[in-house]
Amino acid sequence: MTRAIPLFATLLAGCAAYEDRLPVAQPDQITAIVSRTLHGDTRCPEHARIAFAAALGTYASVTDGRARLQVRWDLDNASLMTLSTEPIVLCVDTLPPHAGGKTDGDVIKLAPLACPDEYACALHEIGHYLGMQHLEHGHGVMAERNPSRSFSDADFVELFRLGLYAPHRRPDFTTVTLTIDPSIPRIEPEYPHE
Repeated sequence: MTRAIPLFATLLAGCAAYEDRLPVAQPDQITAIVSRTLHGDTRCPEHARIAFAAALGTYASVTDGRARLQVRWDLDNASLMTLSTEPIVLCVDTLPPHAGGKTDGDVIKLAPLACPDEYACALHEIGHYLGMQHLEHGHGVMAERNPSRSFSDADFVELFRLGLYAPHRRPDFTTVTLTIDPSIPRIEPEYPHE
């Protein structure tokens, strides 16, 4: 019985030392990296507004809140000059061929009539607004032609490059190896005899 106590104390001290090594999340690591309000064109049709708002929600979810964007549909001819320095979303009738949208700095242009999938086009253009580049190969949100509605591994790599995505950590596992010295006599538990 007396030899079991040092073994238990050693294991307990080893676990306590391991607990001290676990990283603790700091409050500044949880805050959003991008938090902005975009001003949207009041001429955008309702279905385009719904698709764009859904795409903003998708980015907030995929980035675990690191990209917090919202849109206020308050941009008209009168407010365009006062809000011209703010991020804006414009709806236009035409863009270059095969383009459902175009992003230039803080200006996102959507062409709802030219885009076969408004939600996918909105995801794509918001990605450009956040700094994502086109994918060289394959399908995904940032594919140059026919963007997808779902994020590919390459899209997540782009988000990671921008600091907007952190892969979920796998749980840490600790392996404890216990070596028993054969020269130590084996302790048998004592049971009362019946």
